[in-house]
Amino acid sequence: MLLPSSTSIASTEAIFIAYDYDLNCEEPWFGNLLNYFEKTIEDTPSFWEKVPKEVENFPHAPWWIYAPDTKFTPNPCAAVASAFIKYGNAVQKEIGNKIAARCIEFLNSNEECSDHDCYCLQRLFIVLKELNSNLISDVTIRSMERRILDCLCIDEAKWMEYVSQPLDLVTSPESQWYKLVEAFIEKNFSFWINTLKEEGFWQPNFSWGVDSEVARNVTKIWTCYIAVKRARIFKAFGLINLY
Repeated sequence: MLLPSSTSIASTEAIFIAYDYDLNCEEPWFGNLLNYFEKTIEDTPSFWEKVPKEVENFPHAPWWIYAPDTKFTPNPCAAVASAFIKYGNAVQKEIGNKIAARCIEFLNSNEECSDHDCYCLQRLFIVLKELNSNLISDVTIRSMERRILDCLCIDEAKWMEYVSQPLDLVTSPESQWYKLVEAFIEKNFSFWINTLKEEGFWQPNFSWGVDSEVARNVTKIWTCYIAVKRARIFKAFGLINLY
């Protein structure tokens, strides 16, 4: 989606990138990011709408249509809460803890959890555990493991579809959830190697479904994003020089 101003989903991606590439979250830009979320929080079940109504007036993927926020989901608020709690000011920490409590309630429930809900919950779980939060318990640990396994797709035949591959859920052997997916890691790396184009990139497993200059440019951006992300994961597993 190409809006003139940001959205909660787009800004949350900045949080993911900051975490994944060990950026300095004490710098002003990250503080500005947290201020954006504080200023745009809404009185809705998920605290932020994923995209605003204006999305329909600008180029966007067909799945990014506006829908009112009527049911709680941890995507993206769980990731935002993690940043509020770890890096925010006093007010932001308070907001983050409120959101975190709702997210953990969801985590421990049997409510439907999407792949992106799971990714966001993982980020929150990591921060809460790092800070010795009392929201982390044996029940919460088991619930997070259950959610990961529920989202995990181990069928290689489906990996060209939009599913959670093992290396989407565990991106390093240092991950606390590595043992959950260890049996499938080698197969996942082999799949990536076998689907790597000669030019050195992977074709995204999704598209806008239309042929336009904007759509083609977006596909190029996602192609680069996936290539860098997967190279980072290869490196994390010590495999970058082996293939």
